[in-house]
Amino acid sequence: MTQPSTKTWLFSSASAILLSQVATVAHAQAVAAPSASAYAQASAAAASDAPITTAPRGTATPIAGWTAAADGFVAMKSGQYTKAADRFVAALDSGDLNVDQKRAVTLALSDTLVQAGEPIHAAGVLSTLSPDSYDVASRLAYALDAAGKRPEAASAYKAAAAEAPNAGDRVQMSKGRVFALAALDRKADTLAEIAPLAGARELTSGDAVNLAYLAVKFGDDRLALRLFDQADATKPLSSEVALDAAYAARRLKQDEPAVRYFRQSLASAVVKPTLEAEQTRYQVRREVSDLSRKFSLTGAAFYDQNDNLTGVAPGANRGDLQLGAEAAYRPFGYNGGQTVEVFARAFETLAARRGDPTGPQTIQGWVGARVKPFTQQNFVLEASKLVPIGKNSISDWEVRASYSNTHGLDLRQDRRSWPMTHVYADTARLIDARETFALVDARIGRTWRVPAAKNLIAAPFLGAFATYDTPKTAAGLGPGVWFRQWFRETETMAPQSYVDLSLQYRLRLGGDKRASGFFLTFSAAY
Repeated sequence: MTQPSTKTWLFSSASAILLSQVATVAHAQAVAAPSASAYAQASAAAASDAPITTAPRGTATPIAGWTAAADGFVAMKSGQYTKAADRFVAALDSGDLNVDQKRAVTLALSDTLVQAGEPIHAAGVLSTLSPDSYDVASRLAYALDAAGKRPEAASAYKAAAAEAPNAGDRVQMSKGRVFALAALDRKADTLAEIAPLAGARELTSGDAVNLAYLAVKFGDDRLALRLFDQADATKPLSSEVALDAAYAARRLKQDEPAVRYFRQSLASAVVKPTLEAEQTRYQVRREVSDLSRKFSLTGAAFYDQNDNLTGVAPGANRGDLQLGAEAAYRPFGYNGGQTVEVFARAFETLAARRGDPTGPQTIQGWVGARVKPFTQQNFVLEASKLVPIGKNSISDWEVRASYSNTHGLDLRQDRRSWPMTHVYADTARLIDARETFALVDARIGRTWRVPAAKNLIAAPFLGAFATYDTPKTAAGLGPGVWFRQWFRETETMAPQSYVDLSLQYRLRLGGDKRASGFFLTFSAAY
């Protein structure tokens, strides 16, 4: 067992004076004992089981060592650590104690020194005893830990665990080793020691939570979630802890436990009457909505006043008024933000000034799949088969990549208005037709809550738009306004659906007329 690096004490008549002086100086410093120190429990046990209280029967005059030890235990129980240490030293120096009595008094002296804030001296006292017993080994581990000797404490905890008389004490020592290793920032060793503790019946809910946070700190969310689950099974997690458990599950791409813990956090939270608290609660509800979504339905109608509009979706027919719809399914759920979707969509041209075909004959279908490979960035790759439905539609293959970054179109609970930015870029290639499409739509503005309607926002903006359609280009710039009505919410879910109305007028910057004039878009997402 690793011993403290400082000089240790050997009990003898010559060292007793030194020990008494050190103990007296230590207690004179009046350092408060740790509130949760295991030494407090050990000291109480030692005092209650004191082997020396009175002189043996038939002894007329109490022996000095026995009297001093008895005085020491009384002083220790009353918190008079200076007096207790002095009396214990006197008892040990008397030469009147047998081996067992001397051992008991030595343990009591070490406890007293730790309570007085001198753990390194307590370790020195304990070094005079054989470490091959739990009561000595555990005290030595605690003393070294309290003295800040983390490497030595970690080794001592391991030795104490090996001597533990029962599972509860063994778990207690193993926990001590875990926290000593964590203090040394020994990531791999800490996680290796935590893993066997997960599932131990002797762990309290608080123990499991503390170990879970260490697992989170050192990057093992899977181990952390096991411990959070264990703690929750013993005692329901508090709102704050449940929230951290939810994020651990979210990082593991485990949507169901993440949603459960997010909802538990919302249900057990103490709601504070502040806008900041309401916004935080809303953000958690938004997490529940995002993680719960597996199906989506979207629809949109597009109107352009010029007569040179190409299809608003690559491969769609051209026209001034077009209508589209899509149904999508996420087979793997939210998947930590790396979503996979399979979809089917269709577009139809309702009106065309140039005499182009309209109606059912223009319905163009798609079936395909898309993937969002990055957790944080909304970059999407798509592949689809164009399915001819109307007689004027085509059969082809399409590959597509898009990127979007939108801030400020969700609701906020803590302010009346906030900045809005929106960037959308899209490029697609029709394989058989050998046509390439690309567009960029960028907007900057400010979003306002509309007081007259619940969950309605309006965002005036200035937007720029550019498009490429083999081989033509067009670009425009102009003001607009974007309305969004959110709906379909619950106590634990933020609104999941919305209806959008966007109106913009663009001045022609270059290319043909496709990017100039009035543009009206109506869309809905369910």
